[in-house]
Amino acid sequence: MEYALLTTLVQCQWLIRRELHPLAMEFVYAAPADDRPHREAFGCDVRFNAVANRMLISAADLAMPLPTHHATLGEMQEHLLDDQLDLLGQTTTSSLVCAEIARRLQHGEPRRQDVASGLGLAERTLQRRLQEESESFQSLLDRTRRELAQQYLAEERHTLTAVADMLGFVDSSNFFRACKRWFGVPPAQYRARIWDGPTPLAA
Repeated sequence: MEYALLTTLVQCQWLIRRELHPLAMEFVYAAPADDRPHREAFGCDVRFNAVANRMLISAADLAMPLPTHHATLGEMQEHLLDDQLDLLGQTTTSSLVCAEIARRLQHGEPRRQDVASGLGLAERTLQRRLQEESESFQSLLDRTRRELAQQYLAEERHTLTAVADMLGFVDSSNFFRACKRWFGVPPAQYRARIWDGPTPLAA
């Protein structure tokens, strides 16, 4: 793990053509008897017994432009990678987007650029791939919310307010309107229908 992160650091330095000093390094395992080799290699504070193996880099360094960036070549390589992924039979972009939306919903309604970033894609690339699959970000957001609503409303332990929060709605009224659009009834009635079974139609 140390070697992998050190290699990543060296590659970053090569890309930006200058020294890069992380703010800190963290490793999940216990500290060695002597951590001087770690501090000398990374040139920063090294922490052990952490929750994850990771490298902390300042926002200023992350935002630094790459001297070797070439827009035309980058776009060509992106298309080549897309073709290779298609040949490998990768999961569709829309299914990956739905999974990323579901992961982010509890923190509020996710933005397209945030989902793209979470998938390691440029927003423009994400939009193009979804268009190729005849999908839109908004429709996938709505579909994911609907499927999760069905799951959450079937579980008695979740209050209606909690379900609205978990689906990323800013207030319950938006959730109620969405449920009427999805299921034809407000969430409480939909939940009752799930628990009690369908109500016979009156003659």
